[in-house]
Amino acid sequence: MTSGTFTIPTTGHDFSGFTRYRITLTVTDSSGLQSSQSVTIFPDKVNLAFNTLPAGVTLYLDGIAHATPFTYDTLIGFNHEIEARNATIGTTTYNFVSWSDGGIQDHVITVPVGGATYTATYNAVTAPAPLAFVQVSSATPQTNQTQVSVVYTAPQVVGDTNILVVGWNSGTSNITSVTDSAGNVYQLAVPTVAGNGVSQAIYYAKNIKSAGAGANTVTVTFNTATQFVDLRALEYSGLDLANPFDVGASASGASNSASSGAVTTSAAHELIFGAGTTIGAFNAAGSGFTTRVITSPDADIAEDRFVTAAGSYSATAPLGGSAGWVMQVATFKAAS
Repeated sequence: MTSGTFTIPTTGHDFSGFTRYRITLTVTDSSGLQSSQSVTIFPDKVNLAFNTLPAGVTLYLDGIAHATPFTYDTLIGFNHEIEARNATIGTTTYNFVSWSDGGIQDHVITVPVGGATYTATYNAVTAPAPLAFVQVSSATPQTNQTQVSVVYTAPQVVGDTNILVVGWNSGTSNITSVTDSAGNVYQLAVPTVAGNGVSQAIYYAKNIKSAGAGANTVTVTFNTATQFVDLRALEYSGLDLANPFDVGASASGASNSASSGAVTTSAAHELIFGAGTTIGAFNAAGSGFTTRVITSPDADIAEDRFVTAAGSYSATAPLGGSAGWVMQVATFKAAS
């Protein structure tokens, strides 16, 4: 009686789907006559479930990419290589943290009786938005006002930064509050400075809430009716969510060119924001700056530039003729 055994390989094959073994025995006698008989064997199979946290990251099974979640049917005792590669989807990078079975990022599993679920956990890191100007709106009532509002006309994006310049033609009025209808909190970046018949201050709201077009109104309240209030409301993307404001400075004078005085920034990538209020008229941005608004009819200015090295910076702007002015600069750090 003749007998024998053979071993089915546990790697190198895809046994997903309708899996069976066909075993054929052929016998040859001394005269060379042959006879064959075959039998089909259906092996025990189980399902393996694969998931990721967060969902939707691609996993690799035996080097083949699979969108998650997915289920794979295979043989008990078979070996598979599973890999959770780091990936970038859109603006989000997914870095591998752990497998639910405790294995390393790329490891081999042996299919257990009863099947199993394997979940890869990732750390999702969203890339910051680019450092950029988004929008500007202004309000310039020509009668004395105790309360003045300005509306952001375009949609506002969560995580952006609002910068509000408040100028007015008085050296005695004071701002008592700055609020908006979206519920953002405004902080003072550059305090009020008064000189030559005009005053100005710069406020900002970090990590703002989203709002639809025309849905966010910023309101500034004064302690008394105030002449020629000039609001310039700007939105920027890509600034630090927690502590965007760096340094600021103010100056006042009477001439045909305004300058805030210099500040020294602490980070390489920053927004240098300049603003001026005058009893005359600004007619252009200063050297290296881009004009974002010159209000009408007040002719007050908001300007900016984006820099890539820490250093000494000031905001300047020319006027159409010699006049009294206040000029301020505020710098804001980009998100890292």
